[in-house]
Amino acid sequence: MGSPIAPALDELELHVVPVVLGTGLRLFDADLDLGDREAVELTPTRVIHTPQVTHIRYEVRGRAPLVIDDRGSGGGPTVTAS
Repeated sequence: MGSPIAPALDELELHVVPVVLGTGLRLFDADLDLGDREAVELTPTRVIHTPQVTHIRYEVRGRAPLVIDDRGSGGGPTVTAS
């Protein structure tokens, strides 16, 4: 089964400005017909960063398994005592 967004979108360019306005806006509609453990795979192909804005271009690769991790959470590596 193909991704419902693949024919409509093969590249996405975001311009991120560090200003919060209102309550925000969803990037993708919830009606993408993705399963509970599915996501849309975006691969960054170009990043231009300035103090005022960051421009990011993504290649849209369609559906992919959803992998949740804690990168960026500041929790550090998990250590188990022996």
